[in-house]
Amino acid sequence: MLTGLFISAILFGAVALGLYWHKEELDKSASMMLPTCIILLWVFPWGIITLLPIALLFSAISPAARQQWQIHRKRRAGIISSLLVLLLLGSLVPITPPTAPVEWLLISEENPDAMFLPASEQYTWLHEEKVISVLKIRTPHTFSTIQMSESTLAIALMINLDDARLSQSLQQIKIDPDTFYLKEINSDDRHRYSGEEYVVLREQIILEGFTLPIGEVLVVAFPSAGGELTLLSIVRLNLSIDDVWEEKMVNDWIASQGDDF
Repeated sequence: MLTGLFISAILFGAVALGLYWHKEELDKSASMMLPTCIILLWVFPWGIITLLPIALLFSAISPAARQQWQIHRKRRAGIISSLLVLLLLGSLVPITPPTAPVEWLLISEENPDAMFLPASEQYTWLHEEKVISVLKIRTPHTFSTIQMSESTLAIALMINLDDARLSQSLQQIKIDPDTFYLKEINSDDRHRYSGEEYVVLREQIILEGFTLPIGEVLVVAFPSAGGELTLLSIVRLNLSIDDVWEEKMVNDWIASQGDDF
């Protein structure tokens, strides 16, 4: 939350500086639109991914708006570029390390497959013959919890971040990850844990050259206002387990987080 407020304050300052650089040429439309977009990052689904195209679309539809773009195009382009750069820089703010119940065995505090941007921390544990990873990651595109989980998981699937996370988990138990791939399971996209509904993703672990799964991955997403998402992933190589939602394990992890969720 504090990180999101800090980044928003910087964005407001950047907008104010750009708009009032020459007071005699004040861009009144942008002086309202851009600060409004910053505020909407806290409440609008998918954040900047949908806000920026919508704002540009309205500017293109209106003749008066097009005229204003011709007059102030350099300043507006500079402000929009600065906003995007500041959002990206804000995503580099360090993440607090993940935690888990004390009875889980910590096996890794490293994330060799992590991207440089956005900032993230991933720890891995072993418990009841399952590999549990907790990834905390910045969400530079939104500060709102509305659709934060869905949008971030969609981006993760698009860039194959789920495969990278499976790779790290399998490496921790000395299994060659290059011989496996993930296939999404058609099931409910939400499940209730500890009285709250959370976005979930279930995937099968398929051995290369075969069609039958040898295990499953369950991902549960926990959004936090201000631009931080926690992804709890449970990898199991045993398909005989009745509780595919891992309710006890997920509820135990939520309880260990105190008031964070």
